[in-house]
Amino acid sequence: LQDSLFQEVMQKRTPRFFEEGESPAMPLILSVPLVSRKKVIGFLNIHTMYKSIQLTQDKIELVYALASQASIAISNAQLFQALREQAIIDPCTTLYNFRYFQQKLDEEIDVYNSSKEPLSLIILDIDHFKKVNDNYGHVYGDTVLRELGNIMKRNVRSEDSVCRYGGEEFAIIFPHCTQEVTLRIADRIRSRIQETSSHDRRSTFKEPITVSIGVAGYEPEMSKTLFIQRADNALYYAKNHGRNMVSGYDSQLESEYANYQKKK
Repeated sequence: LQDSLFQEVMQKRTPRFFEEGESPAMPLILSVPLVSRKKVIGFLNIHTMYKSIQLTQDKIELVYALASQASIAISNAQLFQALREQAIIDPCTTLYNFRYFQQKLDEEIDVYNSSKEPLSLIILDIDHFKKVNDNYGHVYGDTVLRELGNIMKRNVRSEDSVCRYGGEEFAIIFPHCTQEVTLRIADRIRSRIQETSSHDRRSTFKEPITVSIGVAGYEPEMSKTLFIQRADNALYYAKNHGRNMVSGYDSQLESEYANYQKKK
């Protein structure tokens, strides 16, 4: 806006009347800044197609009143959006947080129940992340979390939801995606993380990072809890059989996971 007609309006934060010929397109009569917290967030402009039209004092006061109400409405909408983002965004990674994950998974299960379109879930865990924090500190640990989150976002579709599940665990919801297809996507993510951290030209990573991933597909009448548990069972299998691998849920994993739970 620096070279526009509204530069003076924006700088002074006061209304400006325009003379005939000042605006090249449709004649502009009046521009009123929309101000919130001493910052211009928009303009309310009055144009006319008729050169002889003049604004009366009553109409000018009405425009000022409308501008004031618009400023309040836009400011409130921005504040609401900021508060909503704080409620659903993880501050460390800027991914969706656990609260959003739970809400979104409920929504996608409802979509499945009405459309029968496939739905899959990934739970990903960073291998030996405690050692990363112990060796290099939590500030670097947070950097690793952010970088891995970015890698995940770059390797999924816009409709997929990448979430920080908690600690060093992440979850990704894949609507319209079978378990078989999701397994291939999961392995691509695993491979990208290993390659990026091993051959890091930016020197962001101090050592190679690997991840273990569990994948589960949703089935009719399944509860959300069971759906998550199946992905978690598959993750446990991956971590218990060498790490740095992807495992898809299979009913045979249940007994192995049950034995593990008994030993805890």
